[in-house]
Amino acid sequence: MSYSDETVLSKLSALNETQEGIVSIAQWVMFHRRYAKQTAELWLQRMRESAAQRRLNLIYLANEVVQQSKARRKEEFVEAFSPIIAEATELAYQAPPDVQQKVKRVVQVWRQRQIFDPATLDSIDARVEAVEKGKPTSSTGRRIGGGIIGGGLSGGGGVPQELSKLVAAHQALSGKLSASTISLGSCNMEYTKHMESNNIPAPPVYAARLSQLLKTLDTAHTAVQDAITARSELVKNLELLLGTNKSALAAEQQQLQDIINKRQKTDAMKRDVENRILSGLDHANGSTGRDGQSVDVASKTPEDFDRPVVEALTPPPNDTYDAGSSITATNDYPQYTQVPDLFSTLSALNGGSVAKREVVDEMGGMDELDSDVAEMLRQEAEGNQHQRKRAKLELPIAAEEDGEYHP
Repeated sequence: MSYSDETVLSKLSALNETQEGIVSIAQWVMFHRRYAKQTAELWLQRMRESAAQRRLNLIYLANEVVQQSKARRKEEFVEAFSPIIAEATELAYQAPPDVQQKVKRVVQVWRQRQIFDPATLDSIDARVEAVEKGKPTSSTGRRIGGGIIGGGLSGGGGVPQELSKLVAAHQALSGKLSASTISLGSCNMEYTKHMESNNIPAPPVYAARLSQLLKTLDTAHTAVQDAITARSELVKNLELLLGTNKSALAAEQQQLQDIINKRQKTDAMKRDVENRILSGLDHANGSTGRDGQSVDVASKTPEDFDRPVVEALTPPPNDTYDAGSSITATNDYPQYTQVPDLFSTLSALNGGSVAKREVVDEMGGMDELDSDVAEMLRQEAEGNQHQRKRAKLELPIAAEEDGEYHP
């Protein structure tokens, strides 16, 4: 059976999970190893369109092909599957737990036998881990005209309502682009082979090949037409979204201008009210100028007012120290009342004898005193009086010696 895109897709659709079915198709694919890159692209296309169990069968087929090619030292299929195997493994891993375990087992075999290079294996592990953690990867965004729409735009609940049609159109275009790219590459190769070659076979053989070329061109035409239709739908949704946002932008700009106008009007009204308040305070307080005329304070600027006259701040004069005006010691000390004793009472009497007589009378009512006794009492009275006078003179001196107050 000759190689064509329809043949490859039909064989991939008929693939089952039996050992015999996988090995037979793998041998047919390896027989056409010169179309390794084209076969890998068709395989990825079928992977995207298939259910979980069929994706596992496709992983088994790729595993058989790359391992057999590696064993035979034919690197065409390893090189063809390396750029797409990470994305395909991620798609196959989005399945029930039992299927995930089988996919993991295949990935472990690839790493143990070093089927792919370490970078490709690390990329596969990263995508598998991202699926387990529920994180979107770069594979959810497909290239459209050099740009990427995607990331989290997978049509799930996290997509805004206004973007749902856009996401659906983008996903439809992604599938159509894959098919058209493969079909276009196949038809160009076949056309070059049959129409631009100098080796023309026999007419019957040549007619059969040209018929096959026409079928390939019709397939490519349909695929490209579908891609054009999908892209037109995407552009339509983009233009609709753009028009909606342009209208919303114009409305928001008008709202902003209305807010600016209202703010300016409010600010002018605030200034007018403040001027009226100041004007009313001026009339209430009777603000008049020097000539007796009323002054409109609100209409004046700070430069229109005279600076008030303020008395200069001068320090008070210092008291001149006069050494001669120091405080002189006086005898104006407070007089403390003391309880008079017998001898002070006697010395305060005039003539001595009368005092002695009165004291003696008070002491016992004696009529007369002996002269020796009277002399002794007089001397003692005079001595006590002399000591009191000396104590009065020495009291300030004692207070000044230690600098402390002694009451």
